[in-house]
This record gives sequence, structure tokens and C-alpha cells, in this order.
Amino acid sequence: MRTGPGENAFLSIFQALDPDTFLQSSHPFHAWQILCLEPDIPLTEEQVQDFLHDLPSFFEQAGPVCSALSPDSDRIYLLLAHTRMTAPIHQCVALWLCVQLLKEVCTFHLEWECNLLVSPLFTESCTQERFLEALNALTDFLTWWNASSAISVPEARSYRSQAQEALRRRRYDHFISCPVRLSARVRDPGPFLVSFVPILMEAVWNQHADISVRTLTEGLSLPLLARRPLETLQSWARSIPDLISKCGGSTESRDMERVISVIQQDPSLPYTLENLARSVGLTAPYFCRLFREQTGKTLSTFLVSTRMTLAQKLLRENSHTLQEIAELCGYPNKSYFCKVFRSFTGMTTGQYEEHVRRQAQFSLPGGTS
Repeated sequence: MRTGPGENAFLSIFQALDPDTFLQSSHPFHAWQILCLEPDIPLTEEQVQDFLHDLPSFFEQAGPVCSALSPDSDRIYLLLAHTRMTAPIHQCVALWLCVQLLKEVCTFHLEWECNLLVSPLFTESCTQERFLEALNALTDFLTWWNASSAISVPEARSYRSQAQEALRRRRYDHFISCPVRLSARVRDPGPFLVSFVPILMEAVWNQHADISVRTLTEGLSLPLLARRPLETLQSWARSIPDLISKCGGSTESRDMERVISVIQQDPSLPYTLENLARSVGLTAPYFCRLFREQTGKTLSTFLVSTRMTLAQKLLRENSHTLQEIAELCGYPNKSYFCKVFRSFTGMTTGQYEEHVRRQAQFSLPGGTS
């Protein structure tokens, strides 16, 4: 279900994206697709600019992309022109890989996480009417992929579990034999084999969180996968054990506990992913994945949650100015602190203070409810 600005705002987004800019591309257009990123916390202008600067590199395997901010700057809309792959299943897998890279970079390097909505593919010209139809069909990324994959959700879950078990037992030959055995059961093995790529990647990440998207896909060519799916998939699968042997396998839970304790004790410090990872001798991507395993949250989400918990405590105590509270919570910019607070609690700081006063009044003897 689409949420966000109304139709007039969407038309302004369409005009900002300007599909005509894609005419500069020397590749033919095979399909269009719209993506909507909803960050979990308000982004700073610097974070938005960093993201937009790197945006083209995220979608190299799919095609050119352009972006536009929603009127309230809380969402980033992307218009993708598929120029690399021609068949729908290949376009969908290309987008799946692009999105994993996008999410990895946002989470591990830009230090923010987002909900991602995706429209169905559409092959007609990107007119305003077709654009609005696609926006109305935006759906959660995982839901979109489950509907797009040539492998059903129950089958994918079973295959992924088998691959994870093979990884635990170091039975790497499973990656070579399994696609052959399973594809023999279907009438058209091509789409099945292409859809098997995300299953193998997720199985590897389940056991080895520190392997990046770029590293894991070094030996994978989507054009070759489209032409010779079985041969290409097996060739790529043979490279996975070498990647695994180069990565560490421990979880360093005590290091994570120490980092968590430090943040909770003093959330005012300007923590960064790179500095915290360096402090425990880990790469940033590996640190981020381990941190999420330990806390169930990304570092940025955990920081916001910890800081907003402290902010609510300080507002209840009513012994600091708003600027002081912002600084104690790690936000030198008071207005940005207020924006994050409202996003986190659903109330302004003033509304929260009024809420606290009312609660105190009702708890007093003789108070009314």
C-alpha cells in the first residue's frame, strides 16, 4: 500500500525525475521501475548528498537511475530504467542484487537504514499516468521479490536451509550439485536457476556475515547467467568456498557487549561506525552485521533509540534547557534533535512535556482522570 504525498506531489516528483533524461543513454530501454526509500530516521542534508553521489554505482547491473525527494524530504524516490537485462526475471534478479548493495552501503557506511518499496516492472513509456499507476502499486521489497522469483517461498525457505546446513558441514559440493538436481524437476530451468542466486547469497550471509555484496558477486556475470544459467551458476558457486576461507568466523560477542555498554553510558559522544569498528579490530561491514545480531538493530537505530530514551528521561526531570538536552543526547543542533524526537515518539518535545505534566497530575491524590 502506498503511503506519502498526494497525487499533485507525485506529479511534481515525476517532473523532478524527468524520464527524458534517460534518452542520453546509448542502451535501449527494456522496462521501468520505481523505488521508494523511507529512512528509519530523518536524514541530514549531508547524508542525502552522500547517498545521491553514490547512487549510480548501486544500480550498475540494472541500468541508469535518477532520484527525487518527497516534498517533506522524508522519502527518496528512484526511477530506474532497465537497460542491462531484457527478460523480466533477469531484471528482477539484477534489481535484487542492486538493492542488496544499496542496503549494505546505506547501513554500513552511511549509517542509516530504510524501508524499501518497489513497483512492478512496466514496459510502456514512462508517462505521468503510467508513473502514477506504478506508484499506487508500490509494495514492500521482500513481498515484491517473493512474487517475482521463479521459486516459491516455501521452496526457497527449504533450499536456503539446505544450503546453510551444507555450509555448516563444509559440504561445498552441494552448491554445485543442488542446482543441477533441482532444475531437472522444472520445465524451464533458466528462471529457476537465476532465482537461485539470492538463495545462495542469503545462505552464505547467514553463516558468514562479514562477506560484502561486491565480494560475494565478484565471479558472477548476469549477462552470462542469462545466456548459460547452469554453467554460470556452478562456476560462481565454485568460488564461494575460497571467499569463505578468507573470512573470520567468530562473533566477538564480548566486544559487542562492551561497545553497547559504552554507548548506553554516554550517548552524547559522536560515535561513528568506522571508529567503533576500529576500536574492536573489525571491518565496518562485519562490525555492523555482528552488532545487529547482538542488538536486533543497526548501529544508527540503536543510537537513536538510546538517545531518545535519555531525552525522555531528561524532559521528565525538567532540570535542563532544550539545548542542553539535545547536546547531552549527542545532537548539537537543537532543531535536528527536535525533528528526530518527533519522528521517534510521534510528539514534539512540548507535547511530550505536557503529556508528562498530565500524567503527574493524574497520579497525585485527588487527581482526575
